[in-house]
Amino acid sequence: MRTEKLINGDCLIELDKLIADRIKADAVITSPPYNMCLKVQNNKYVSRWKSSFSNENHLSNKYKNYNDDLSMDDYFNFQRQFIEKSLKISDYVFYNIQMITGNKIALCKLINEFSENLKDVIIWDKEYSEPSINKGVLNSQFEFIFCFSNIRPKCRTFDNAQFPRGGGK
Repeated sequence: MRTEKLINGDCLIELDKLIADRIKADAVITSPPYNMCLKVQNNKYVSRWKSSFSNENHLSNKYKNYNDDLSMDDYFNFQRQFIEKSLKISDYVFYNIQMITGNKIALCKLINEFSENLKDVIIWDKEYSEPSINKGVLNSQFEFIFCFSNIRPKCRTFDNAQFPRGGGK
């Protein structure tokens, strides 16, 4: 019997419940926090909240109980746990993220950590980008969607998928 259900809660706790109840999902699709409030100052990572940043209306202030400023190690460990647990409840995890200063090192480590599960990468071209925050910073109008899988991850084929063949739009 198929059930559709929206779960609102701490993702790691909710995933633990799903694992304990042996609940399976067709796919996990996520766009995790990007760690927007971690910046580099004097060649060190610092929190925007603990430095000069205080604009309540800034887009990085969008989470109710989360400041989006984990240390690089804490951010990596949080995302690693999420992906590990997600792969226990589903054979497919679609992980949508944009590489920014606050997640760049952790993101590269995650790709390495889950390289055996990396089935494919989708580049989402958003066509337009926000102007960069600082002078000398490249504008990024794309995001990654990493496709992690338990099913033949070395092969890029998605069994039972109906992707059209050929190029062009």
